[in-house]
Amino acid sequence: MLSGTYWIDKYQTFSAYFLAKNADSDKNSLQVFSEKVRKYSLAAEDGLARTCRFSQPLSRQLGILRGAEMKDIIADHQLVAYCGLYCGACKRYLNDKCPGCHDNEKATWCKIQSCCNENQYPSCADCSEYSNPNDCKKFNNFMSKIFGFIFQSNRAACIQKIKELEIASYAEYMAKQGLQSIKR
Repeated sequence: MLSGTYWIDKYQTFSAYFLAKNADSDKNSLQVFSEKVRKYSLAAEDGLARTCRFSQPLSRQLGILRGAEMKDIIADHQLVAYCGLYCGACKRYLNDKCPGCHDNEKATWCKIQSCCNENQYPSCADCSEYSNPNDCKKFNNFMSKIFGFIFQSNRAACIQKIKELEIASYAEYMAKQGLQSIKR
Protein backbone atom coordinates (compact mmCIF):
# COMPACT_ATOMS: atom_id res chain seq x y z
CA MET A 1 0.00 0.00 0.00
CA LEU A 2 1.23 3.49 -0.79
CA SER A 3 1.86 5.85 2.10
CA GLY A 4 0.33 9.26 2.64
CA THR A 5 3.77 10.77 2.02
CA TYR A 6 3.74 9.27 -1.48
CA TRP A 7 0.46 11.01 -2.26
CA ILE A 8 1.63 14.32 -0.81
CA ASP A 9 4.76 14.11 -2.99
CA LYS A 10 2.58 13.35 -6.04
CA TYR A 11 0.35 16.29 -5.12
CA GLN A 12 3.28 18.69 -4.81
CA THR A 13 4.65 17.58 -8.18
CA PHE A 14 1.27 17.86 -9.86
CA SER A 15 0.41 21.20 -8.22
CA ALA A 16 3.72 22.71 -9.39
CA TYR A 17 2.97 21.47 -12.92
CA PHE A 18 -0.61 22.76 -12.72
CA LEU A 19 0.50 26.21 -11.58
CA ALA A 20 3.19 26.42 -14.27
CA LYS A 21 0.77 25.44 -17.05
CA ASN A 22 -2.21 27.44 -15.76
CA ALA A 23 -0.73 30.53 -14.15
CA ASP A 24 -3.85 32.59 -14.90
CA SER A 25 -6.34 29.87 -14.02
CA ASP A 26 -8.72 29.66 -11.10
CA LYS A 27 -6.86 28.71 -7.93
CA ASN A 28 -10.07 27.22 -6.50
CA SER A 29 -9.58 24.08 -8.62
CA LEU A 30 -6.19 23.54 -7.04
CA GLN A 31 -7.64 24.05 -3.55
CA VAL A 32 -10.35 21.44 -4.19
CA PHE A 33 -7.72 19.04 -5.49
CA SER A 34 -5.49 19.81 -2.50
CA GLU A 35 -8.27 18.89 -0.06
CA LYS A 36 -8.91 15.60 -1.86
CA VAL A 37 -5.22 14.68 -1.75
CA ARG A 38 -5.04 15.59 1.95
CA LYS A 39 -8.03 13.35 2.74
CA TYR A 40 -6.58 10.54 0.64
CA SER A 41 -3.21 10.87 2.35
CA LEU A 42 -4.80 10.62 5.79
CA ALA A 43 -6.80 7.59 4.67
CA ALA A 44 -3.64 5.97 3.26
CA GLU A 45 -1.84 6.44 6.57
CA ASP A 46 -4.81 4.89 8.39
CA GLY A 47 -4.78 1.91 6.01
CA LEU A 48 -8.05 2.93 4.33
CA ALA A 49 -6.57 3.77 0.92
CA ARG A 50 -8.53 1.07 -0.90
CA THR A 51 -11.84 2.55 0.23
CA CYS A 52 -10.90 6.15 -0.49
CA ARG A 53 -9.77 6.25 -4.13
CA PHE A 54 -10.14 9.13 -6.52
CA SER A 55 -13.23 8.45 -8.58
CA GLN A 56 -11.74 9.94 -11.76
CA PRO A 57 -8.28 10.72 -13.17
CA LEU A 58 -6.57 13.86 -11.87
CA SER A 59 -7.18 15.78 -15.09
CA ARG A 60 -10.92 15.07 -14.72
CA GLN A 61 -10.78 16.06 -11.03
CA LEU A 62 -9.48 19.48 -11.99
CA GLY A 63 -11.63 19.76 -15.11
CA ILE A 64 -8.64 20.12 -17.38
CA LEU A 65 -7.22 18.09 -20.21
CA ARG A 66 -4.42 19.80 -22.06
CA GLY A 67 -6.03 23.17 -21.41
CA ALA A 68 -9.47 22.18 -22.72
CA GLU A 69 -12.66 21.85 -20.71
CA MET A 70 -14.31 18.46 -20.85
CA LYS A 71 -17.96 17.60 -20.43
CA ASP A 72 -18.93 15.79 -17.26
CA ILE A 73 -19.77 12.09 -17.47
CA ILE A 74 -23.53 11.88 -17.12
CA ALA A 75 -26.00 9.02 -17.20
CA ASP A 76 -28.04 9.25 -20.40
CA HIS A 77 -29.54 6.23 -22.15
CA GLN A 78 -29.19 8.06 -25.49
CA LEU A 79 -25.41 7.79 -25.06
CA VAL A 80 -25.45 3.98 -25.05
CA ALA A 81 -24.07 2.92 -28.42
CA TYR A 82 -25.84 0.27 -30.49
CA CYS A 83 -23.01 -2.19 -29.77
CA GLY A 84 -23.15 -1.61 -26.01
CA LEU A 85 -20.29 0.85 -25.55
CA TYR A 86 -21.09 3.91 -23.43
CA CYS A 87 -20.35 7.05 -25.45
CA GLY A 88 -20.94 9.22 -22.39
CA ALA A 89 -17.55 8.18 -20.98
CA CYS A 90 -15.61 8.32 -24.25
CA LYS A 91 -12.83 10.94 -24.37
CA ARG A 92 -13.77 11.97 -27.90
CA TYR A 93 -17.38 12.58 -26.83
CA LEU A 94 -16.31 14.40 -23.66
CA ASN A 95 -14.03 16.68 -25.70
CA ASP A 96 -16.81 17.47 -28.23
CA LYS A 97 -14.97 15.64 -31.04
CA CYS A 98 -17.74 13.07 -31.56
CA PRO A 99 -21.52 13.37 -31.18
CA GLY A 100 -21.90 9.80 -29.93
CA CYS A 101 -23.06 6.73 -31.81
CA HIS A 102 -26.73 7.60 -32.24
CA ASP A 103 -26.02 11.06 -33.67
CA ASN A 104 -22.94 10.15 -35.70
CA GLU A 105 -23.96 10.47 -39.34
CA LYS A 106 -20.39 9.81 -40.52
CA ALA A 107 -20.43 6.24 -39.18
CA THR A 108 -22.06 4.77 -42.29
CA TRP A 109 -19.35 2.08 -42.20
CA CYS A 110 -20.81 0.65 -38.98
CA LYS A 111 -22.93 -2.40 -39.81
CA ILE A 112 -24.28 -2.56 -36.24
CA GLN A 113 -25.60 0.99 -36.46
CA SER A 114 -27.24 0.23 -39.84
CA CYS A 115 -28.85 -2.98 -38.55
CA CYS A 116 -30.18 -1.37 -35.37
CA ASN A 117 -31.57 1.57 -37.34
CA GLU A 118 -33.29 -0.77 -39.83
CA ASN A 119 -34.85 -2.80 -37.01
CA GLN A 120 -35.47 0.23 -34.76
CA TYR A 121 -33.45 -1.23 -31.87
CA PRO A 122 -31.83 1.11 -29.32
CA SER A 123 -29.02 -1.49 -29.01
CA CYS A 124 -28.14 -5.07 -29.92
CA ALA A 125 -29.59 -6.12 -26.57
CA ASP A 126 -33.06 -5.84 -28.16
CA CYS A 127 -32.26 -8.15 -31.06
CA SER A 128 -34.62 -11.14 -31.12
CA GLU A 129 -32.66 -13.02 -33.80
CA TYR A 130 -29.49 -13.63 -31.74
CA SER A 131 -29.53 -14.29 -28.00
CA ASN A 132 -25.71 -14.21 -27.99
CA PRO A 133 -24.39 -11.15 -29.86
CA ASN A 134 -21.20 -13.02 -30.79
CA ASP A 135 -23.29 -15.25 -33.09
CA CYS A 136 -24.16 -12.20 -35.21
CA LYS A 137 -21.71 -11.59 -38.07
CA LYS A 138 -22.43 -7.85 -37.99
CA PHE A 139 -21.60 -7.63 -34.28
CA ASN A 140 -18.68 -10.06 -34.27
CA ASN A 141 -16.74 -9.04 -37.37
CA PHE A 142 -13.02 -8.58 -38.05
CA MET A 143 -12.96 -4.87 -37.10
CA SER A 144 -14.76 -5.51 -33.82
CA LYS A 145 -12.21 -8.18 -32.94
CA ILE A 146 -9.34 -5.76 -33.58
CA PHE A 147 -11.11 -3.03 -31.60
CA GLY A 148 -11.77 -5.43 -28.73
CA PHE A 149 -8.15 -6.61 -28.68
CA ILE A 150 -6.60 -3.14 -28.77
CA PHE A 151 -8.91 -1.60 -26.17
CA GLN A 152 -9.47 -4.79 -24.12
CA SER A 153 -13.17 -4.18 -24.64
CA ASN A 154 -15.83 -6.83 -24.14
CA ARG A 155 -18.86 -5.53 -26.04
CA ALA A 156 -20.72 -8.84 -25.65
CA ALA A 157 -20.49 -8.38 -21.86
CA CYS A 158 -21.84 -4.84 -22.35
CA ILE A 159 -24.85 -6.22 -24.25
CA GLN A 160 -25.44 -8.85 -21.55
CA LYS A 161 -25.29 -6.12 -18.89
CA ILE A 162 -27.88 -4.07 -20.83
CA LYS A 163 -30.14 -7.15 -20.91
CA GLU A 164 -29.71 -7.55 -17.13
CA LEU A 165 -30.16 -3.93 -16.10
CA GLU A 166 -32.20 -2.36 -18.92
CA ILE A 167 -30.67 0.48 -20.92
CA ALA A 168 -31.32 3.40 -18.51
CA SER A 169 -29.83 1.56 -15.52
CA TYR A 170 -26.91 0.46 -17.68
CA ALA A 171 -26.21 4.10 -18.58
CA GLU A 172 -26.26 5.00 -14.87
CA TYR A 173 -23.93 2.09 -14.05
CA MET A 174 -21.41 2.99 -16.77
CA ALA A 175 -21.50 6.72 -15.91
CA LYS A 176 -21.01 6.02 -12.22
CA GLN A 177 -18.05 3.73 -12.98
CA GLY A 178 -16.67 6.13 -15.61
CA LEU A 179 -16.46 3.28 -18.13
CA GLN A 180 -16.79 3.34 -21.89
CA SER A 181 -16.76 -0.44 -22.05
CA ILE A 182 -16.65 -3.45 -19.80
CA LYS A 183 -13.09 -4.74 -19.94
CA ARG A 184 -12.06 -8.28 -20.82
